[in-house]
Amino acid sequence: MGKKPNYTKEEIEYLENNWGRKSMTEIANELNRSINGIKLKAERLGLGGILNADEYLSAKQIADILDKQANTIMRWVKNKGLKGKIKIMANGKERGVWRIKLEDLMEWLKNNQEWFDARKIIPFTLGTEPDWLKKKRISDRKNWRRRFEKWTKREEELLYNMHMNGKPYKELMKIFDRSYDSIEKKLKRIMDRKTVIFRKDKS
Repeated sequence: MGKKPNYTKEEIEYLENNWGRKSMTEIANELNRSINGIKLKAERLGLGGILNADEYLSAKQIADILDKQANTIMRWVKNKGLKGKIKIMANGKERGVWRIKLEDLMEWLKNNQEWFDARKIIPFTLGTEPDWLKKKRISDRKNWRRRFEKWTKREEELLYNMHMNGKPYKELMKIFDRSYDSIEKKLKRIMDRKTVIFRKDKS
């Protein structure tokens, strides 16, 4: 595929006028560009956080910022303790639009860092850049590089034993300097391998 042409003056004006008012998905669709491309251009233009106008965010807005699916954000609200409420329409009926307060989102992200990748969050897109978020971004960049490093047999043995002895994922992530996904996938492979060995021994 060819490289997208440079932004026109009209596209830049549209981006500047709608940044913080429309979701990144809406802007990307209107300009026929990728969300990542929109994020990068906004960063280069120094537009700052997309949230400077709104106290409440929709699941879709949060999904755009974190590079997640809106359904994932809704599951966090329903099952993972993220505070949110359904938007009520004028006729009193509930509409399927979750609204999450920015301060509640920031608090949840701080306490549930294993559920998102801070590399995907452009600095100040959330309107603020606390120290814990800066540190997580550095850590996630490091973990991204670690994804391509093979696990040693000794590491696999230690991981399995610690997991079987009840070590939580957060501690395993720190011990092995790996991401949540990396720990989860490696444990699944180890468990699958041990299940196959058990079946062979039993037959």
